[in-house]
Formats: sequence, C-alpha cells, structure tokens
Amino acid sequence: MARDTPDASEPDAGLLTALARTHTTEDDDDQDDAAEQAFRDSLDALPDDVALLTGYTELCTSNCQ
Repeated sequence: MARDTPDASEPDAGLLTALARTHTTEDDDDQDDAAEQAFRDSLDALPDDVALLTGYTELCTSNCQ
C-alpha cells in the first residue's frame, strides 16, 4: 500500500485517496467493500485529511441511495 513506501516519512494522502477512489469507479458491491476498506485504512493513518474524509463521505452517501 502507498503508506508502506520505504523512503516515505509519512503516508501519502494523495496516493491513498487515489487508491480508494479507484475502487469507487467500479459498479460492483465487492469494489464498494474494497473502497470502504481502503478509505478506512487510509483514515486510520491520516484521520484529518480533507480529501479522504470527503471521498469517504461521498462513498457512504452514494451507497445509501
């Protein structure tokens, strides 16, 4: 995962957001589960990142419709 890069001092929020959003582009329940897990793992590492919070909110609201 992006946060496991050996020479990075901290996780890369942009890469984590891109990874999670990639899963949301597929119209498949398994991909929704993968996207949710990616967002949750990323938010564990960067709980205050606005892009991650926004993406996770969008995923949750799209699944409720």
